[in-house]
Amino acid sequence: MIDSIIFTKTKIVPVKILGIESSCDETSAAVISDNKILSNIIANQEVHKKYGGVVPELASRAHQKNIIPVVNLALSKANIAKNQLDAIAFTRGPGLLGSLLVGSSFAKSLSMSLQIPLIEVNHMQAHLLCHFIEDNHNNKTDFPFIGVNISGGHTQIVVCKDYFEMEVIGETLDDSIGEAFDKCGKIIGLEYPAGPQIDKISKKVEEISNGSYKVSGTKRMIKHAAEATHFLVTCRNNGDTFSKEGISIACIPADSEGIKIDSFATIDGGRVSDLTFTGVSISSEELVGDLGKSYSIVSHAIDTGILAICSEAIGIMERIKELTLEYLKTRKQFGVPIGKFQAIQHRMAQLLVEIEQARSSVINASIYFDDEIEREKTISAAKFSIGKIGTMVAEESIQLHGGMGMTWEYDLGHYAKRLVLIDHEFGDEDFHLQKYISL
Repeated sequence: MIDSIIFTKTKIVPVKILGIESSCDETSAAVISDNKILSNIIANQEVHKKYGGVVPELASRAHQKNIIPVVNLALSKANIAKNQLDAIAFTRGPGLLGSLLVGSSFAKSLSMSLQIPLIEVNHMQAHLLCHFIEDNHNNKTDFPFIGVNISGGHTQIVVCKDYFEMEVIGETLDDSIGEAFDKCGKIIGLEYPAGPQIDKISKKVEEISNGSYKVSGTKRMIKHAAEATHFLVTCRNNGDTFSKEGISIACIPADSEGIKIDSFATIDGGRVSDLTFTGVSISSEELVGDLGKSYSIVSHAIDTGILAICSEAIGIMERIKELTLEYLKTRKQFGVPIGKFQAIQHRMAQLLVEIEQARSSVINASIYFDDEIEREKTISAAKFSIGKIGTMVAEESIQLHGGMGMTWEYDLGHYAKRLVLIDHEFGDEDFHLQKYISL
């Protein structure tokens, strides 16, 4: 007797994986579908600059602060809901123990809540296997190959025979090339980390002939870029990273050849875009002002933007205050409004004091705005206050409301999200604290 065999077609569905990386001082999350990256979000930590290197305890605390918004933003940019994920991948090591613990704990918790597989990754192996990701660089390879890892903590020469078969044939005994990068950068006057700064230096406007230029580089998190007809792009034609000389502004049509626009939603309901310029050709007529002499224009424009969003934040805090006070007067426990309880009154009083302090800092910045010497200092003081106090107001108001504070139908949650995002626009509180100190 011959058994009959029935062949049926099966639909191959792309596997969607959320990757979480927290091995050192950057919190990052990416969504990958098969071999294609749908999103890749990285949160940097400015706090380590003044120490010239990573402080493990500070890194761990920053990871705790950044990991939820980074993951949310990665999912939003990829246009993927949590329940559409097939697996969670995370960095198991090597790296800083405290930093790894934050990422692994979050990944495990999310995996358990979604009931999907959890994948632990050796991030040094991941460095080598990134060549298999499909991108625009067409840099894929086949096994076997020799790979070289040059990271902040490791330098290795590795024979890669298969995805899970790798042999380290050489490595440094004392220091890594990535660490040496930072140390050399410090010697030549660059701040930590030196690698990204050296990378930025390379992204300049280059004169290719008399009156003709090419612009290359990346601009991130640009609001309304997808709807723009022209971009005002700051770029450097000479000087080092922190030089006020050599900064230029170009007005570039949005449909110019060599411009790539990647748009995605933010947690506060808005939309932003990452812009990539690859050898975009411009003429001298598209330069705004004199070549390399636009620092004062850029500085004034940035400070204007900072003052504007600080003022927006004060308005948001005021509305949050009104909503919270109304809730405390109407929500009852044991037959009386919860605003009658002394503990609640103390928390609300502290919130009001902080809001007034933030308001004073913004008023002070506006008073000195036309003073070229005092403007940058008072603006940074205001932005630091807004970032620190805004986050506190958002968190405290949600706590006073309870769970309903984050419901989609209630305005408070949306205001809170906007406050948190304002902290990360034009430099966060850590950045402006260091800038204020330096001034």
